[in-house]
Amino acid sequence: MRIKESKRLIETVIIEYISDDGKRFKTERECVAYENLRDAIKKEFVKIQTKPEAANLMNIDGQEHYCDANYDWYFPKNEHEIAILKEYYADPDAAFNHNCIGKWICVEDGEWATGISTLEDGIEHAKKLLNMFGYDVVKMEEK
Repeated sequence: MRIKESKRLIETVIIEYISDDGKRFKTERECVAYENLRDAIKKEFVKIQTKPEAANLMNIDGQEHYCDANYDWYFPKNEHEIAILKEYYADPDAAFNHNCIGKWICVEDGEWATGISTLEDGIEHAKKLLNMFGYDVVKMEEK
């Protein structure tokens, strides 16, 4: 009996389809469908009221924030706009919900997660902080 041992290098070609935002797909069909959905979301996204002059200004809500995150402010008017924000930011853990409707929200878009806080949260935190330091802040209203 003889035993012959040999090694062979088998080359495998793997084709990946990569969307414009870097997501990888196994088929062209999946990739095209994803990009079409993203395009539709972007068209709806630009309709949501924003505050561009507040871009990259984080909320003062007493929560942990990251200096390398992006901060944007939105005023979603209905469930549809909430759904668009959810899809746009594509973070299943982000707390976009009906409590955000009709309020200014700050979206913290970081490398690891997306955080959401309302301007009302920031106002309440600022009131507590100022009161702790002896300022009599009873009422803060929108002008």
